Amino acid sequence: MDAEFNNKRVSIAGMLYMHTTARDITERKRAETALIESETKFRSIFENIHDCLFRTALDGKILEISPSIELISKGQYTRNDVLGKSIMDFYQKPESKGDISYLAH
Repeated sequence: MDAEFNNKRVSIAGMLYMHTTARDITERKRAETALIESETKFRSIFENIHDCLFRTALDGKILEISPSIELISKGQYTRNDVLGKSIMDFYQKPESKGDISYLAH
């Protein structure tokens, strides 16, 4: 069992006492371990994927992009080149910006 202890000195009628509270944190520790394992697995996939995987904010700003961007762009872009920029800046056909009709198929 994992536990968390909180100690507090308390004065009662001029006498000092130590008030200790113990809490079972076994489930929290299990959840933390599972989260770390999941993040490690995701990070491994993300760093080694051959496709370009990216995540954007609602406004299109690139928040994260896989290192494969360098391979896919044939060295034209690095992760640092694109992070923080709008995904709209990387369309090959500028006239297609905003066209989401392909999503309907």
